[in-house]
Amino acid sequence: MIRRRHPIPHSKSDGSAPVTDVYLLFAHEPYYPHADTQEINTTVVCADSLLHPRVLQPDGARIHDRRTRALSLGLP
Repeated sequence: MIRRRHPIPHSKSDGSAPVTDVYLLFAHEPYYPHADTQEINTTVVCADSLLHPRVLQPDGARIHDRRTRALSLGLP
């Protein structure tokens, strides 16, 4: 279960309202966090995590912009 945290609004250069509650599901090679546990091969992250300084930029910002802009326009 994913618990929702209070979103931190990010200012946008175009003056539009920030999009909140956007999450991305990443599929990756499975790994086992501990012995006798089930493998993990997906991770759910908040879309705003793509704006973190340790994420390669401008790639992270481009993915974030395209995904949140599509949602603000009502696209899937």
